[in-house]
Amino acid sequence: MELLDCLKDQYHWNDIQFIDNHLIETEHGEKRIRFWYDQELLDWHTQWRDQCSITPCVLIDRMIRTKDNETAIKWRDGWITIHDELKDVFPQRGEEETWGLMLGTMVKKGKQFESRYIEKQYEKPNLRLIDDHHTRLNKREQMLLAQCLTEAKERSKKAEQLRRSCKNEAVPLLDPIHSSQQAKRVYHVLVWTGTENPPERSYRSYHSFLVKWLSKNGQASLELLLDAMERTGGFTREQALLLLAECLEPTELIPISLQFEQNADETAIRQAIEASLSEWEYSKRLVKVISSWLDKKKKVLT
Repeated sequence: MELLDCLKDQYHWNDIQFIDNHLIETEHGEKRIRFWYDQELLDWHTQWRDQCSITPCVLIDRMIRTKDNETAIKWRDGWITIHDELKDVFPQRGEEETWGLMLGTMVKKGKQFESRYIEKQYEKPNLRLIDDHHTRLNKREQMLLAQCLTEAKERSKKAEQLRRSCKNEAVPLLDPIHSSQQAKRVYHVLVWTGTENPPERSYRSYHSFLVKWLSKNGQASLELLLDAMERTGGFTREQALLLLAECLEPTELIPISLQFEQNADETAIRQAIEASLSEWEYSKRLVKVISSWLDKKKKVLT
């Protein structure tokens, strides 16, 4: 009740009740409570939400301001921010322009943002471990993994070459994408639900997002999305190459190497292989689409 009384006072609400620990019902609809314990992280996310909103098409779920026009209130050992809780999911097909505007703007702004946070070191598959242990599997699985290992080494080499070719271009600092369900709709406006996570200087979450987009919506839709990202001016050819480098990394093999590291039984390893190979094919397809898109852009320029 102490928190509810505080919110009533700070936001001039009369009727509030908890739905769960992070969600409340007010006379102005459902609101999400976010708890922050790091002032710099809170400040980063506040600025990120302000900078990446592009009215009237795209809004990031900004902090609702208090009666004193503050974006957060002090609460015990940290801070609280309040955000609108929206239900309707924003569509993808037919809305590539809006999605591209948002993603491209995030790349553009992410190149300008700094952070004091130690950059997250993403896992890479232990290819040597897979190579050493895959012979314990049946012949078919051995052949599949042997082929994947050959391709994985080649992909890693190409990724490194691309990064070297863009050595003067930095990967943007981004709020990671967890799900397309973060995109909500209010009339024709895309309202993106940001996270509370430390920002990442990586395209890893974009890779996962685009794999799912391609799987769901097809190549033509993905190319329209990339076109719209490019038109923002932030998603340059160099940034597209850095994205491609991330997509080339054989991250799909991580679950397999983890199973070998844990000395898992053959059933668990086999399940990891099936899941990984499915992702492997989608990632290869994504790499082909982005490469083809880049080639088309290069021909237009020349």
